[in-house]
Amino acid sequence: MKASCIIEFIKHLIRIAFVLIGSFFLIKIIFAGYYFAIGSATGNKDTGKNMLKWAIIGFIIASLSFFIIDFFISALGTG
Repeated sequence: MKASCIIEFIKHLIRIAFVLIGSFFLIKIIFAGYYFAIGSATGNKDTGKNMLKWAIIGFIIASLSFFIIDFFISALGTG
């Protein structure tokens, strides 16, 4: 009984953490778009491109880690 409460609490904390991470990446993508637009006016597109590339890569890694962690937590909860 207590183990399931602990697992549910950990699941809740992990979901909150990944919501915050997703929000951070969304903000980074918005800033990258801003830098990309400003960079095209000033002739320096590399900053926006690099920021957007790494924000997308980070978001993909965070999403995959969420799915892996969620799989293992749900396997612990049902086992």
